[in-house]
Amino acid sequence: MSVRNLLLLSVVGLFLGCSCGSKHRHGDVVVVKERCIWALTDEAYEQMTEYCNRRDERALENMETIGLVGILEVGDKGTITDLAFDRVKIRLDDKSEVWVANKFVR
Repeated sequence: MSVRNLLLLSVVGLFLGCSCGSKHRHGDVVVVKERCIWALTDEAYEQMTEYCNRRDERALENMETIGLVGILEVGDKGTITDLAFDRVKIRLDDKSEVWVANKFVR
C-alpha cells in the first residue's frame, strides 16, 4: 500500500472514527468492516494521529517500516482487550494487540 493511501485511510479514520457512544466492551469479538490503519501502541497511535494531521507521509512510512503501524483488511477479526475514547485495542489471531479507530470495527 502506498504511503499516500495509508495517509488517506488514517485521516478519514481519525476524523470520522470518533465514536463517543461506542457500544464495544472488553472481550467482544469484532470484525474489521473497512480497510484501516492500526497502531502497535497507544503512543504510536498518538504519533500516527499527529503525522496524519500534518500529512507527513515520510514519517508514516518510517512508522510502517519499523512496524509501529500497518493495515487491517476487511473481515479481519479480533477480541477487544482495551477501550479508549476514539479507539479500541484488539488481539488478532496471531496474538498481537493493536489499536484501531472505533469506526472501522463492528
